[in-house]
Amino acid sequence: MAAAGFGPIFGAISRQTPPEKRSIALGVATAGRSFGQFAIVPFASLLQYRLDNWHTTMLILGVMSMVMVPLAFGLREPHAAAAKSGAAIPQGTKDALHEAFQTQGFWLLTIGFFVCGFHVSFIGLHLPSYISDNAIGMSFFGTRVSALEVGGWAIGLVGLFNLAGSLIWG
Repeated sequence: MAAAGFGPIFGAISRQTPPEKRSIALGVATAGRSFGQFAIVPFASLLQYRLDNWHTTMLILGVMSMVMVPLAFGLREPHAAAAKSGAAIPQGTKDALHEAFQTQGFWLLTIGFFVCGFHVSFIGLHLPSYISDNAIGMSFFGTRVSALEVGGWAIGLVGLFNLAGSLIWG
């Protein structure tokens, strides 16, 4: 999961962005991920509730994901940029890990990401199920919203507020 997550994306963005604009670029990328959470999770919960078949829901989401592949071809630059002055000195994986494990900042960052990832994953996994299991439905302007949809919107709202925070702090 880490290889398909933001590690490679942040690395690519950091290499392509000048240092004075790097924070903004990383904030915009994080906000884009949060917008996806805001848009897709409620949509997936709506599909699941309306179709009442997780196989069909996953098939629809999979087809939607395949549409992204051809769109990504336009993001590639034709030629890699030449090494810039002040570029990092090549370092092997073993040496990089040894250096990281000896650095207090690495451990503090790792602990921070663990705490953040643990509670966000815990909420993302259990909140929709909790809402659904307790049949917490509602009505929105006279339209009934199922407990499954409320759970999806709860996680979607987390993404919406994370979007704002990513842009502000980026």
